[in-house]
Amino acid sequence: MVLRISIIAVGLGLLSITSTTLPQQREVGVLGSPVLSPSGLIPWEIERLKTAYPGFIRDIDERYIYWFNGVPTDWREAGELLLRHLTTPPSYAQIMRSHPTRHFSRELVAAVFQNDEGRQAFHDILKKVYGETPHQVERNLRVVRFMPRTLNLRLRFNTRNGAADALEAVGRELDRLPASYHRYLSRSTSYINRNIRGSRITSLHSLGIAIDINPRYGDYWRWAVQATGELTQIPRNRIPLEIIEIFEKHGFLWGGRWYFYDTIHFEYRPELFLDRPTP
Repeated sequence: MVLRISIIAVGLGLLSITSTTLPQQREVGVLGSPVLSPSGLIPWEIERLKTAYPGFIRDIDERYIYWFNGVPTDWREAGELLLRHLTTPPSYAQIMRSHPTRHFSRELVAAVFQNDEGRQAFHDILKKVYGETPHQVERNLRVVRFMPRTLNLRLRFNTRNGAADALEAVGRELDRLPASYHRYLSRSTSYINRNIRGSRITSLHSLGIAIDINPRYGDYWRWAVQATGELTQIPRNRIPLEIIEIFEKHGFLWGGRWYFYDTIHFEYRPELFLDRPTP
């Protein structure tokens, strides 16, 4: 399918696309309904944050996220935008099992990450983990020797919640791939304090939990629009699947699974890899 872009409006940093061919927004529950915790008051998609960020979240109740340090976060105050961002998809782990990387359905995974309205609200929660200011983030960074046996790149990555350790593990596995794969990884970059291009939403690069591999082999939805005025729903992917699988194995979400795709982008998102409990 080809989407013809007629307008891109930036309001609060959110994209608005007018198109008669844009697939209808999927509502919560189409791919997986929110599952309540045993208390019956907390959606599992909120409850799972306590498991994904154990050293930072002390408890979660029907209104607040309680941190070991800092003021509680009123997750209900963020309202429907946050909940839709967290509850629209089933868990990433379920997507991976039912649609492995080598055979995934582009139409299915497009719907999983199509809803971006709650992204900034969730990024505000991530700041409580990785650093709320650039100064705090930089204090939490360390240099990771990425692929030390071959490329030996030095990337600054956040030490909190195991992010830097996870990237180090990715690099060790990538080191074992044949040398023909190195060109896809040779110009990798990580920490930079910036917003997502074209928006006011904080980039996860600014938290030190995202990495972009060699842009020479990447495909990005904005580049497609600039070149042709159109956004193709199915991008041409030039990143070897073996590389994608190694990143995903260690809790990194691949930007090629987004509706607005960025195929060189990986970000550390452990909460997405937790299994949804059986209702």
